[in-house]
Amino acid sequence: MINRIVEFKNSPTTKNLREYYSTNSLMGIYDINRKEIRHTSFLKWLFDKETAISELSLRKLLDVIVLKSSSLDDELQQLLTIGNYDIEDWKVIENHSISQGLVDLYIDLTVNSCQIEIIIENKVYSSEYDDQTQKYFDYFTNNNEKSTKIFLYLTPISSLELDKLNEPECCCKGFTQINYQLIVDSVIEPILENGVNQNIEFILKDYLKALSTPVKIKQEKFKNMAISNKENELLIRFWEENEDLILKAVEATRDNSHIEPEKREVARKISELLNNKEEKVGAYVKRNLMQLFEQNKISNQEVVDFQDAGFSKRTFDIQYPLLKKVLNSKDKPLHYWKDTVSIYDEQYYICCKWFEWFEKDNNNDRVYFDKWLKTKLI
Repeated sequence: MINRIVEFKNSPTTKNLREYYSTNSLMGIYDINRKEIRHTSFLKWLFDKETAISELSLRKLLDVIVLKSSSLDDELQQLLTIGNYDIEDWKVIENHSISQGLVDLYIDLTVNSCQIEIIIENKVYSSEYDDQTQKYFDYFTNNNEKSTKIFLYLTPISSLELDKLNEPECCCKGFTQINYQLIVDSVIEPILENGVNQNIEFILKDYLKALSTPVKIKQEKFKNMAISNKENELLIRFWEENEDLILKAVEATRDNSHIEPEKREVARKISELLNNKEEKVGAYVKRNLMQLFEQNKISNQEVVDFQDAGFSKRTFDIQYPLLKKVLNSKDKPLHYWKDTVSIYDEQYYICCKWFEWFEKDNNNDRVYFDKWLKTKLI
């Protein structure tokens, strides 16, 4: 165990995480990283015409709208999906004043002579009041019939929770709910990957840190609002490298009478979940898949399909392709088991990111896998 602790301290992953979390964001320093109006101000800057990356940001936001909104007509949806369009003009207004109140963010743009109005209601750990969204919806739908209206309800809800929603959480169901993680994944990180000047890069990365930092306001602790891909990969690698030490720490906390009762109770619940005697869904999936591969019950076409993220999501409800071909044995990808399987003379990694929620509902990965497995056992 001493050797493992030394390995943990000297691990590049641990060092990178320690370095990342040892600094605070500017929003954190000013204690405003959960102030709703400050996040709205950042979004205003991101899309404002005076900002160097604003047109690219708007295009990325329109990509999100194509993905999530059902309010676009077929012609406009096709245009935005293809991406062969010009943004002729736009304006962005923060706290846009209308007779029904103040709209957090209003974007009016013209795309190939088509006027689009984007109305964003932003909620950061606060609740809607006085039927705001319904009033905004009624106001804009009764004005300027020639424009396309897009209503977005932005919250810090997790992507897993967002995917499980059947309708937006706001009063008006004419809104489309999105989350900050979508802004990170589909707007900010693609812009960083595209390359920007140092000042813009600093602003964007600093904002990512503000989103990912948990905070405590009075007695209530708020989790992160979104997390960057780099931080997410570091944390996953940290877990994969140190699962044994984490379990030991949980067990030590659970049984230590000098620890506060609340923390011991949290540790007890974590310990019960991690040490559940029932075969965990990941082990269950891996065991059955290995048997099917060994028995040659998986076709060539299925191997191709399993390498497609969309097919894997629809079939198993997982976030990554079920299989990933081994290209370099020294470079194991994240989210996959380290041991490989041989299929038709090729080596593949199998996705290890399988989850089973507390609720025994149809959203469990085990339910999806069992439904598919039955088709192979007939």
